[in-house]
Amino acid sequence: MPSFIPDDMENKEPTIPWFEEVTSESGIKGHYTKKSIEELKTEIKAAMSRLGGGVKTFMSGTYETEPKRYGYLINFAYGSREGRIEIAALPMEKETEGKRKRALKQALFTAREMLEAQFNSGLLVPGSAPLIPYLLDDQGRTLSEAMAAAENIPLLSPPMSEQVKSGGGDVVDGEFTEVKDDTHN
Repeated sequence: MPSFIPDDMENKEPTIPWFEEVTSESGIKGHYTKKSIEELKTEIKAAMSRLGGGVKTFMSGTYETEPKRYGYLINFAYGSREGRIEIAALPMEKETEGKRKRALKQALFTAREMLEAQFNSGLLVPGSAPLIPYLLDDQGRTLSEAMAAAENIPLLSPPMSEQVKSGGGDVVDGEFTEVKDDTHN
């Protein structure tokens, strides 16, 4: 069967909105959560544990991005392995201590939602192991970071563009149409 090649294969960086501009209607929840930072951390620990991991530490800090963003490193154990999840709060146009705290709570809220969604999708995708991309390699990089930096990743097929160039697939241009089967009337 020929390979399917999407029309648009370029990676697009998401546009990061300002904290002041987001609402739950925009798809980013937790903006006005009434939960404390400690409550959210406790909920993240519970969600992580449902995935088979255990939170070791939450480290707050600043990401040296432009614009600056606050956030957390969540260090965890998964079996005998260590892992790290980085969560950045949305940037603020005009920073106040109150907004900074709300932005950090929103980041934790989102991390908890992400872990809960991974647990729920694991019920539908047998054999999934959602914490594996966040495990650390021998150089302290997450496996996702290590794979993104790797030229050749063992056990993975080459990128689709290389498969087409080498004759391993065909570019298909078309659209899906529903075919009615009248033979069973």
